[in-house]
Amino acid sequence: ILLGPILSNLGFLNMTFKEIKNKKLYDLVINIFKLSQLIDNKLDLTERGVFFHSKLSSYGVTTSYLPLFNKLAELISKNNNLIWERDDKGYELHVNRSMNVWGSGGSHKFYFKKIDNIIINTFNKNIDKQPKGIIDIGCGDGTFLKHCYDIVVNKTLRGEYIDSHPLKLIGVDLNKAARIATRRTLNKSHIDNIVINGNIADPDGLNNTLTKIYKEKLNDFISTRTFLDHNRTYTKPKELRKHNIKTTGAFCYKGKMIKNSNIINNLIEHFMNWKKYINEHGLIILELHTIHPELIKENIGKTLACAYDTTHGFSDQYLIEYKSFIECANYAGMNLEEESILFPNDVIPTISINYFK
Repeated sequence: ILLGPILSNLGFLNMTFKEIKNKKLYDLVINIFKLSQLIDNKLDLTERGVFFHSKLSSYGVTTSYLPLFNKLAELISKNNNLIWERDDKGYELHVNRSMNVWGSGGSHKFYFKKIDNIIINTFNKNIDKQPKGIIDIGCGDGTFLKHCYDIVVNKTLRGEYIDSHPLKLIGVDLNKAARIATRRTLNKSHIDNIVINGNIADPDGLNNTLTKIYKEKLNDFISTRTFLDHNRTYTKPKELRKHNIKTTGAFCYKGKMIKNSNIINNLIEHFMNWKKYINEHGLIILELHTIHPELIKENIGKTLACAYDTTHGFSDQYLIEYKSFIECANYAGMNLEEESILFPNDVIPTISINYFK
């Protein structure tokens, strides 16, 4: 409760605990770090302290939701729409979005590297059959796009043709802070980019923007997204399909409970809307999942369910089990090109990496 916010804020502000200027706060942090055995009496990091500091961004996402938890009583009993409120500049009130973007970019680097083989295989194909580039929906701070660019240029056939076949990177995000961060990341590395406002729930609108303003087609790119499908805005499904896909999750939208069958059908329709835009080069999805309560009970302390089911559950996001997620994609006509990569393992799959065609 104490270390997570302290460490993530130090990382977010790019400073060490020795740089804290407020005397009271400095003394408090020193005491907490000593009690936690992160530093010794000389104020040097212990082995334990070095490990914790190497994971600064891992606490960022959960810490970014502290504004939500500070108002949890109000959210539950008085104001159902708290998470949909904005300040006079249009910024969210329930989450520190800049920290959220920073934490996501840093902690997800481990998973990004697992996608390398898909990217390498795609850009090692015949040069005329390769995508124009990569489009990342929910681009965060641009870390993933930059990682992909480096992989393509340095480890694939496309890198040899980069002058005649430039690699186009497109970042898409609803959040202004994320778009600013992405431009900063890519511009800092002198990478040509297009960064636009767009919604994962509206691929038609995204394709129209690309076509009319930039003369590009969504289907000419390999599409990617990291931990975003569960954060789509819910709409009531147009059709209640007959299937045996189930989830143990609990879901809300603006203070009203959603039937599990509706969330499943909503996800199926979401995938159906995307299907026509991925038939050329496919879609890479990194996704976060809930886990069956019985599995959580059998694996106490080994899952992230407590943190993610609360941060996401109270903020109108829709985590479903890995198996159910794949079944929805298959029902919609999207098929895995290769076996999913699962973390931490296939018994309690909390995170999956999937390549759909």
